[in-house]
Amino acid sequence: MIWYKNPLIRSALFVPLIIYASSLPWAIYTKTPFKPVYCFAPFTQYLVDRFILPRGDESRYQQILQVFVDIPELRELAVPPSMGGPQNQIVFVVEGFSLLLSLTLIALPVTWVQLIGFIISMSSNFGYVLSMALYEGQSVLDLSWGVYVDIAFTLLGLVTIVY
Repeated sequence: MIWYKNPLIRSALFVPLIIYASSLPWAIYTKTPFKPVYCFAPFTQYLVDRFILPRGDESRYQQILQVFVDIPELRELAVPPSMGGPQNQIVFVVEGFSLLLSLTLIALPVTWVQLIGFIISMSSNFGYVLSMALYEGQSVLDLSWGVYVDIAFTLLGLVTIVY
């Protein structure tokens, strides 16, 4: 058996690689780089508070965009577009959630589940690139290289499953 066909080895190899790619800058607003890894902990906490812990008063639940104000590394994304902020913050929410979901699926050592995780990661990466081109007016060459590293690792993961 070829070593990269083992789903457990694939999990151990690609989860750290995608986390590394998520820790690289993907976009820069008001001189602060956006790194998707900053979204992982608050989004996980949001999901646990919202869906796993016992239900309580609905007013105690945080809104998801509140994360951009509470987390210092993400605070620059809450800046209005007239002051150098992004045109649409929901792009970063979708990218953070999709990377968190794809990492969770890739970490499971089942080949078809990993395939779904890699496909989610690839589609969210291309959606991010498309939204940066359409909403933010950035060309493909203007994007930070963290996006391309994540696309490369995701493509490599898809190749190890298919071949």
